[in-house]
Amino acid sequence: FSWFEESICEMDSIWCLSRMGADWALRPPYPHWASYGNSLHEYAMSRIDGVQIHKSPEEFKKWLESNLDEMTSNGNNRALNQIVAVRLYPMFQIEPFLWKSVEQLNQNPNFEGDFESYLQRWLQTVATQHRESVRRVSSNLGYELEQVT
Repeated sequence: FSWFEESICEMDSIWCLSRMGADWALRPPYPHWASYGNSLHEYAMSRIDGVQIHKSPEEFKKWLESNLDEMTSNGNNRALNQIVAVRLYPMFQIEPFLWKSVEQLNQNPNFEGDFESYLQRWLQTVATQHRESVRRVSSNLGYELEQVT
């Protein structure tokens, strides 16, 4: 499921560029870089603009499952990864602590199984305090995971 990792990386780049843009507009690393703040933010937003948006988790899951073969065979398909990234971006923008759950994403990189099982395994490997984060991310993608005790 390298496509999922790549989608998270794509989302991270959007998040970082947006944050850098906001920070540089107020506190640039060098005074003459202040004008780049707006450009960074605009570039981040251009990565979001025009991306196919799915209104509900169920609609997104249907799209995802119809593209899983391509995404699995080509984990670096940036056009498809970007759709997943844009789906996740608002969650991580509002709740940056969600990044803590990503740290445990691939404890076993040789995982065999379907995507829902992959998400369930992620839920089982994260620290207890991050399980709700994984459940919310998974739910946003259209997968309701079983509780882990």
